[in-house]
Amino acid sequence: MSYKQALDKAHKELEDLISEHDRAEEAYENRYDQLIETIIALTTLVGEEIPEIIQHRALGRRSINQSGLTYQVRTVLQSSLLPLSATGIRDELKNKGYDLSVYSNALATIYTTVRRLVENGEVEELTPGVLENPTGKVAFEWKRKTRPSYAEQRKAAEQRKTQAAKK
Repeated sequence: MSYKQALDKAHKELEDLISEHDRAEEAYENRYDQLIETIIALTTLVGEEIPEIIQHRALGRRSINQSGLTYQVRTVLQSSLLPLSATGIRDELKNKGYDLSVYSNALATIYTTVRRLVENGEVEELTPGVLENPTGKVAFEWKRKTRPSYAEQRKAAEQRKTQAAKK
């Protein structure tokens, strides 16, 4: 086995391990949500007061309007491996089937939404031309609390390499 084959095998094994971890974490989150809902329903049925910690956790999970533009912009930026301009965000929203026809100027609305997310500290604005922002336009990136996954980092590196080759 060559070094390259060994490296490819190690990458694949690590990606599989991370995927397995992510599936377990998703199962945990689903069960957690189910238990919160069950406790709320049963507590109400037996006439007891819902514990404050359960109320807090339930509200924290439901507080985001999943159909609103802000939520959708967050989702697009969180899932993107590369910085996106306002136009890129608009294109991704369209690709995901989000109806932008309700806005008279969708791009301006998206830009305003992203600016608010920047002010809230959720999104970082990147200057054109820096290494992290090869788009040539002002771009935006989700501020990750943790580093991107190993597979995401490899994919982003490949995307940067492909973009550089196109220039």
